[in-house]
Formats: sequence, C-alpha cells, structure tokens
Amino acid sequence: MVAAPVFLSPPGALIALAAVLPLTAAMLRERRLLGLRRALGLGTPGRHALGTAIAGACGVALLGLAAAQPALSRSRGAALRTDAEAYAVFDVTRSMLAEQQRGGPTRFDRARALALRVRDEVPQVPWGVATFSDRAVIGLFPTGDRGLVASVVQQSIGVQRPAPGYRERNATSMIALDGLANSGFYSPSSRRRVAVVFTDGETQPLSASNLAYQLRAAHVHALVVRLWSPGDRVYDKHGRDEGYRPDPTSDQTMASLRAAGIPVLSAQDVGKAPAIIERWLGSGPSAAPRTESELLPLAPEAILAAIVPLGFVLVRSRR
Repeated sequence: MVAAPVFLSPPGALIALAAVLPLTAAMLRERRLLGLRRALGLGTPGRHALGTAIAGACGVALLGLAAAQPALSRSRGAALRTDAEAYAVFDVTRSMLAEQQRGGPTRFDRARALALRVRDEVPQVPWGVATFSDRAVIGLFPTGDRGLVASVVQQSIGVQRPAPGYRERNATSMIALDGLANSGFYSPSSRRRVAVVFTDGETQPLSASNLAYQLRAAHVHALVVRLWSPGDRVYDKHGRDEGYRPDPTSDQTMASLRAAGIPVLSAQDVGKAPAIIERWLGSGPSAAPRTESELLPLAPEAILAAIVPLGFVLVRSRR
C-alpha cells in the first residue's frame, strides 16, 4: 500500500496567508516598543504580545490548512485471478431480521459486515453479490472493484429484496442455491468457483446431498456461514417482539450439509473462511494488478489542532 498527502481544495490554503498579518504586526510593534524602552532606560518586558501573535498565526494557518482539505491518498493493488470467481450469497428472508438483543444488529447486518471482511481477506479473486429466498438472484457479477462490492452489499440488497414468490412461515429454500450451478452466475472461463452463503439455516426441507452434487458438478465450492442463536428475536419499529422463534431443526439441516461435504461455520468462526477459500482456489493465472485508491480526510484533525493556539489567544486576550 502506498500513501501520499494530497489537497482536495488547494485554493483554500490562501486563508493561511492571513496568518502572516498578525505575526508581522506584532513583530513591528515589539520592535518599536523595544526601541522606545531602551531610549527611556526601561527594562525589557516579557514577550507576551509576540507569543500571542505567534499562537494566533498558528491557529489561522491550521484553519487555512483545513480549508485546503488535506487528505491521505492510499493506493493498493492486487493481481486478480483470471480463472476464478467468488460470490457472497445472502439469505434475504424475514428471519434474517432477528437480533441477538433488542436494538442490536440484525442477522442480515452482521452478514453484510462478515461478507466484506471475507472479501477483503481474499482480494485476489473477483467477487460478486447474490441473494436467495425461494430463488437465487444476482446482485452484482464478479468484479475486482472493492468499492463497488461494498456499495452493493451496503446499499443495494436488503431483507425481502426481492420478496419470496410465495408466503409461508418459512419462505427460505436453500435448494434455490442450485441456481449457482445452472443459472449463469459464473463466467465460462472461471474454473475455480466459490460461493460463501450467509444464512440462519432455517429452510424448507432440503436434500443436502443433491444440492452438494449439483454444485460439485458445476465446480462450485460452497461454504455456509450461519448466523443463528436460540435467543434471537424479531422486533417491530416500536421495539415490540413480533413473535418469531428460531427453528431448532435448522441444526439438523446444517449437520446434513456438513455430511454432504459443504463446510458450515458459525459467525464466530468466520475467520477460518479465508484459509478454506484459498485452499479451494489454489494457484492460477492472474491479470495485471488493478489499483484501488481511497482518501482519508485530514481536515478534521487540522481543525482540532487549531483549537489549542486559538484557545491560548482567547485566554490571553481576557487578561
């Protein structure tokens, strides 16, 4: 990663020139007073006025720096695999609104954060975004643009977007994940295919062995990250319990997936996901590194720093 300072609004730095005026005036005033005191035979006083002027000049200079909008530009690049693609796949049924405690993050919120974490730890492969309920839907085809992936994950997908095609207590159908194998999610050139599925595991009856077979036949390696606990609840906008209770039979579903060869991790164990994915990916051809840039604004820090000298000036002016 390469970092370099930049200024987003360079003309704003002209404000800093105002700092020269009080400093110059104070120096001229001190020079005149010093000559006068010497002529009268008086002692040399402390340089309070000069110190105040310097502090004021520093404060104005820092404000001028803030007006120029300084920022730290950080660039990073990773060679992207040309033979591999991955998807973060989100369960978007209503049970994903469940929270471990009232007012806390929902299962879906936690899933989004974990997905971006996994993506950032495996940046060498293009990532796409998909959702599923009773069907799998592509939200973003695999790309090496981290910002675009984050934007889609954080802003473009959501619970019941799209809504299931039918209304039942449990509208989730994990068999819909077979769409990863037969619905054009991956490009023909990708020989290494990965899908990280974020779900609570509450689903309609599922033949885990059949799903695993279809995914393997299409060279798709699937990993399930389960967000679930027996105390999770769904609350309405007024904080009232809506009556949802986690389905304990989902434990059996997760066990059947493991038995079929599909790894299942808890949210707490998601740190193991990158190693599993990298083992599946192995080595392969890569394209030239794609450079991504991000800006870290520094103006707030400059404004805070200006408070110290300006506060000093204010205190002195009241004496």
